[in-house]
Amino acid sequence: PANSQPMPFCWREAEEQDSNRRMAFRRIERISKEGKTEHIHSKLMILETQVLMLNFCMLAYEYGNSVAPKAFKEIGIDPKYRFHEHISDTVTDTHMIILECDDRIVVAFRGTTSTANVMTDLKAHSTKLAWALSVDEKLDKEIANDNLEALEHAIDMTPEVVQRTLNVIQNYEPELLRSDKRARVHFGFAQAYRSISQRMLFAVIALYQAKKRRIYMTGHSLGGALATLASYHLSTVLKLENPEEIVCVTCGSPRVGNAFFADLYNRTVPNSWRLVVSGDPVPK
Repeated sequence: PANSQPMPFCWREAEEQDSNRRMAFRRIERISKEGKTEHIHSKLMILETQVLMLNFCMLAYEYGNSVAPKAFKEIGIDPKYRFHEHISDTVTDTHMIILECDDRIVVAFRGTTSTANVMTDLKAHSTKLAWALSVDEKLDKEIANDNLEALEHAIDMTPEVVQRTLNVIQNYEPELLRSDKRARVHFGFAQAYRSISQRMLFAVIALYQAKKRRIYMTGHSLGGALATLASYHLSTVLKLENPEEIVCVTCGSPRVGNAFFADLYNRTVPNSWRLVVSGDPVPK
């Protein structure tokens, strides 16, 4: 906003008379006496968390190429995080990684690096949000079978966890069918997201069912657009009592959808942070 006060790496909204709109600021994540980590929420900006998410954005670029990924310490990521899975699609060249630690799950989407990614960016005509969150029925069954087998052999994935994961996904009815159907999104982003969405849902929901933790979605540029769609999708699937448990942090993300989508998104994913650099044409 025009009245924002500049700060290193971030800005903070000017304090207003309405206390409901005030935002607190922390430089680091605080640890309570009980050992619990303080997480960002819609009224609390934590610089350390934002920088950490930017590091995960950088880590996502290490996957999907011929060079071996850099070690966590080279990118500035705490070794407490455990790498869980790299999910990709060869046709759209879409890539994402999933990591976890005791208090959170992190999903990072890669940005534009290839000709296929550029083609995704250029498909700027819009499509219905419902299409973006749907999947080909035949492909859905194939993915479900593959993921079921993977879940059954995963560490800490008991039969009960596997079944709960399947129940959540199979019982999912898109909230958008009962909301504003005028919501439309960028076709290229929707197409890329559809190529990995079901595998992402299976993996993330399984980790969440095994241990309920805050879920962070992040991505740079194209990756930020995919993280935005994923955050909305996951929020409508899980239907958490506290919607702030799903956090979205994007860097240099382009516009994902129209005003109707933006309204739906802001109400569904209130704990959302869009970081941009002044002068960058992509987020405009």
